[in-house]
Amino acid sequence: MVTGTTVTGRAASRAGAVACRLFGCDPRASQVRGALFRQVLREAEEREEVGREALRKAVRRRSTALYNKLMKNASDHRSMSLVQEAVECMRRDGVAENEWSVAVQVNAFARVGRTADAHRVLREAEARGLAWSNNATVEPLAKALLEPRFVAHGLEQHSSSPEGRVLDALALVGERLGPGSAEPANHRTINTLLRGCKRWAPQLAPRVLRQLQPDHSNGVGAHHHPSTLALTAEVHCMALDSHAAAAAVLALATQHHVAPDPRLLLELATTHALRGELQAASAVLLAAMRDGSAAPHTGGGGGLPLGGDPPLTPLPPMPRRGVPLGLLEAQRALLTRFIAEGGVEGGAGGGVQGGGLRPGPHAGVVARGSHRSDIVSMLRGCSDTVSRPAHAADARNVDANADSAAAHGAAAADGAAAADGAAAADGAAAADGASANDRLRHLVSRSSRVCVEIGAGAGEWLVAQAAAHRSTAWVAIEPQLDRVHQLWCKVQLQRLEANVHICAADAAAALKLLPAATADAVYLRYPYPPPLELRDLTAPSPPRGIFLAASLLTDALRVLRPGGELHFVTNEPACCALLLALVHAHPAGAQLRSEHGEAGFARSLEAPGPHGSSSGSGSSSFFDAVLAERGHRKDHSEVRHERFSLTYTFHPPPEERTLTRTL
Repeated sequence: MVTGTTVTGRAASRAGAVACRLFGCDPRASQVRGALFRQVLREAEEREEVGREALRKAVRRRSTALYNKLMKNASDHRSMSLVQEAVECMRRDGVAENEWSVAVQVNAFARVGRTADAHRVLREAEARGLAWSNNATVEPLAKALLEPRFVAHGLEQHSSSPEGRVLDALALVGERLGPGSAEPANHRTINTLLRGCKRWAPQLAPRVLRQLQPDHSNGVGAHHHPSTLALTAEVHCMALDSHAAAAAVLALATQHHVAPDPRLLLELATTHALRGELQAASAVLLAAMRDGSAAPHTGGGGGLPLGGDPPLTPLPPMPRRGVPLGLLEAQRALLTRFIAEGGVEGGAGGGVQGGGLRPGPHAGVVARGSHRSDIVSMLRGCSDTVSRPAHAADARNVDANADSAAAHGAAAADGAAAADGAAAADGAAAADGASANDRLRHLVSRSSRVCVEIGAGAGEWLVAQAAAHRSTAWVAIEPQLDRVHQLWCKVQLQRLEANVHICAADAAAALKLLPAATADAVYLRYPYPPPLELRDLTAPSPPRGIFLAASLLTDALRVLRPGGELHFVTNEPACCALLLALVHAHPAGAQLRSEHGEAGFARSLEAPGPHGSSSGSGSSSFFDAVLAERGHRKDHSEVRHERFSLTYTFHPPPEERTLTRTL
């Protein structure tokens, strides 16, 4: 039996064994680095002590509810050792487990990518009659199969292809929560699969709905949950299918009586604009503004002409899914300017039926009236009159994923549209006489400066940099197709096709497309922080398989020119320490010279600017905006957040420089 004295003794012995070393690195060479390491260890020890105090309480009370609450909190902090110790204590003391205990354990293992252990817990519970196939246990397993950070590190991966991962998750849900099951898949489980489709294989979204809701998948109607309809509309927007996207949004407004959130309306307006449907784009944009959630700030200027309308209200803080208001306003302003300038000649890449619309005298204005009647009538008209696209998106500046042809061709919402999109992309490439890889090499060879961002996300930071430095070639590497679509839309709206190239692939495959010694700078901003416990921090070497692989650093150094810069940015102290350890342990670590002296990093504490945007220079990423909006630490008296920057210059030995030139 684990007593309070035993738990306290373990924590004390662990703390006493820690000599301020993280991952085997000695911080004594730098006082600043030593302070960082002490901060990371202190926070980890405090979390561990809080968890073990809760364990001592549960051991004394022998309460199933307390144990379940403890395991839930430990799962939230990715403390698997505490979850496992709590289970041991429950069984040792004869505390009864219930279905919630099983669900918490399954969720805890799934959240750190240990799906084999999660399945083992579920099988053991079913053998004891404690669990059945319900959404609380199956949904976390499906999410783990589709989680990008587990996919990237290959943790217990079932399939090597993106489509295979989605199909594995769908098969799991269909087997345990199919339409004939005792508990069918609810909207949360279906939405998890749809988000996985958005990331990896959008063309499989209709199959998910057909298999899990066979009675309601033939049309868009009240049988779908509103959040499922919103996700369906986003998938159609990825395919630039404004007809189907508008129908899904219309169903939200007319059948569920739910007002679409401003982010979804802005995405629909962007889809119309990139197809050349400028009048429809203006109508949707104005509807979002009339909702009050995407309205420009009073006196900001640059908005659509509103005649004698009253002043529009500012954005409320943190709309759906935590999108900062500053990013929504920036998107609205960018889209407004794009529409005012006449959009894209011939629509998106010239591959859309109907071509682009010339803005007439009323291109930016729609009829006045109530918000609800305006949006319903406008969407109903768009759904009836706008033809479906034959081409998903302009693939001229997007590389294909390793297992798919043309990222936006594969992003179509059904198989036929995906095939048409891929064929159209291939035809455009043949007409231009060059493939996407050839265009990438041409862009790199003719540019005086080349910058690469690994994990570009939706492209807030990269697009801002590319717009400010148009003579620099920017290569964006991003494997998730929903983010590729958002990045591609920003490039189109900013007209940055000439100096931005998007590689819709993982970093290992994308970096191989670049010739050696061609990049002046490589950026990795805000890598996902790994689940680290105190025992991981005090290990003799960095943990493997949960963070950046050493091979990624090797590939990045291959494309760097001598004297080139390697930039890391993170908001997590532990992640900063882990990056320092990875560089230190790498065979080429001695060839990287830190720009921050012996400390190896620079720490900044930034206050938010107006409307949630960060006031620091270069702080236009999604994470910067989110952290500035809500504050990173709960105990901060002000809304401020930390940022850790690690900048290195690459100085290979002379013999390696000669070899690089020959490559």
